[in-house]
Amino acid sequence: MSTSTRSVTGLIRRQGFRQFLELCKRYKYLYLAVLVLQLGGTGAALLLAELSRRIFDGGTELTHAELVRLIIGIAVMVMLGLFFSLGARICNQVVNTNIVFRMRQIILQQLTNLSLKYHERTHSAHTQNILFNELEVFKHFIVFDMLRLISLPVSFIAVGIYLFTVNPLLGAIAVLVGPFQLLSNLVMRGRFKDLIAEQQANGGEVFFHMDETLSGIREVKMNQLEQSVFARFEKVCKEGIRLWVSA
Repeated sequence: MSTSTRSVTGLIRRQGFRQFLELCKRYKYLYLAVLVLQLGGTGAALLLAELSRRIFDGGTELTHAELVRLIIGIAVMVMLGLFFSLGARICNQVVNTNIVFRMRQIILQQLTNLSLKYHERTHSAHTQNILFNELEVFKHFIVFDMLRLISLPVSFIAVGIYLFTVNPLLGAIAVLVGPFQLLSNLVMRGRFKDLIAEQQANGGEVFFHMDETLSGIREVKMNQLEQSVFARFEKVCKEGIRLWVSA
């Protein structure tokens, strides 16, 4: 089986990636807290939608007491939604801060332990690209995407069930959206892989130009190459914008 970083299977099989996943075990309770808060926010949003629907459906037929109860319920759901959202953000930020610094320690230690021969034949921009670009990709996957992979299906099912109770047609549409999204991902999988590879290559080129310019700033100034350097770097940046926007 291929261990290419362009495949999820290959990514998971990499030792460095598994080492990063070990960090999740240290903060498993924070992960659980974020997950519970995210699902709680989904539940509060669904209850808010249901209470709002009852107000619109009831209209003038609602008694004063029923209207007061519904308004109080809406206010409570809004407050709960804010509480869940704020709590999830705080816990997520704590996880993000701890993991990103731990990951930097791991990467720096591994890069330092590499042989001198490797550093002599590898441009320093490659190392900087790992530290400042590819490390962010890993961090986003571990901190954010893993939680979404768990919470989104549960939230999707909850929303689908609620919509079925409101209107079966709405529920059917909500359920069909998921398979269509998955199908589109499978159809466009090759293009997505190529696009990610191009983005990574462009990120490396950006750091290469920055490192070359700063390390050779004396030659740039002496030969008045500022405009030429700026023009080349602008071209690289425009290509990066095109790649990320097209994603």
